[in-house]
Amino acid sequence: FFSTKLRPAHHLFSGSAHFSGPRLNMGRSIVLDQPSPEVASPDHEPAAQPSYNARIWFVDNPWKNGHAARLELQIEEEDGEKILSVNLNSDYYYAEDESEEDAEAESEEGSKGSEDEDEEDWKSTVVWGNYHKSTLSGAVVLRDAEGIETLADLDSKVFEADHHVLEGGMDDLDDNEELAFDHCYILGHDAVAGHTFRFKREGDLLNVEWDGKVAMTYVGSNEFDHEFRVEGSVSLSA
Repeated sequence: FFSTKLRPAHHLFSGSAHFSGPRLNMGRSIVLDQPSPEVASPDHEPAAQPSYNARIWFVDNPWKNGHAARLELQIEEEDGEKILSVNLNSDYYYAEDESEEDAEAESEEGSKGSEDEDEEDWKSTVVWGNYHKSTLSGAVVLRDAEGIETLADLDSKVFEADHHVLEGGMDDLDDNEELAFDHCYILGHDAVAGHTFRFKREGDLLNVEWDGKVAMTYVGSNEFDHEFRVEGSVSLSA
């Protein structure tokens, strides 16, 4: 699924990947509850409300229902190669969680210590709250991109990227090789790899399913021990 060609800040997608994991429902688009607009006061304009078109789940973190997110995709061309730019920004992790009692109880429990601090951090409401929200941003060169000119051409395509580093972790990266997603902020500046993207057009929407692995590099872990998944719908009429 991978090309041996190395490019700084880019990695290659294969257009014929096979995915053996659980399948998600591609038969519907993501519909999220939008924030209610603020009422304008005589002296102030209403605050701008974010527009969310996706949802991201970090498997086994404290929020089983995931987090609202804004997903942006764009097909670009650089030096004769097609590039898929991906940018995801989540809402605040705790935006849909108004309970402070659980966090306080968890903080007391966490003070007792743990043999696996990385695992404890991943499951800690307090720790996630300290990092507020996530950003996953990358630019990837598309291999087997014949006929792909616009986002609509991604219909029914499946791509994989950066699966080659999953077994050995970040230590498997060659000199001057970078992961497809060169800007990743989850619990600090972490790393993501092992991506699988699935696309399905539904009218004027492109439905997206994306899953991958997380290495908590900010705290010194080079292993991709955690999982995330994204479901979203991107407008094709914009």
